[in-house]
Amino acid sequence: MNLPAPNPEAPREGVVVPPVPDQEPEPDN
Repeated sequence: MNLPAPNPEAPREGVVVPPVPDQEPEPDN
């Protein structure tokens, strides 16, 4: 079964990034 094209809104393979809540974005530094 071939997987469909990677959707831009879908999480990347091996990378799960949850939606950013309505709060100040935590510094990733």
